[in-house]
Amino acid sequence: MCSSDLLKLIPVDYRLLNDIAEIYWSAGDRKAYIKLAKQVEAKALHQININPANVYGNYNPYLLLKGIYDRLHEYNKFVNVLLKLQAVRPGDPSVTRLINQYRHLARADTSEVNKKMMKLKK
Repeated sequence: MCSSDLLKLIPVDYRLLNDIAEIYWSAGDRKAYIKLAKQVEAKALHQININPANVYGNYNPYLLLKGIYDRLHEYNKFVNVLLKLQAVRPGDPSVTRLINQYRHLARADTSEVNKKMMKLKK
């Protein structure tokens, strides 16, 4: 029985599932990472909907999503999550700074993709 089959049989908390996904990432198995990361993402987003003020601890849903979106270069998704946090913590300069940082990353990533597409067309 492989590990993904075992994860189907035994319910695993999404925070632990994130740790398992990170092991796959470190081992170079991007496909397995993405499969588990999508499950973690769904559960973390659900937790934010239940309690958007949950920003404490190393396993808070915002940090888990930040890690996933950083690895997968899904910066716009993290901006959307941060906008929800900003609604709960209006005027928090650290949230505003992160929103600006990730908007910048999203623009830079988009322009890198566009440059690569232009090279492919030549």
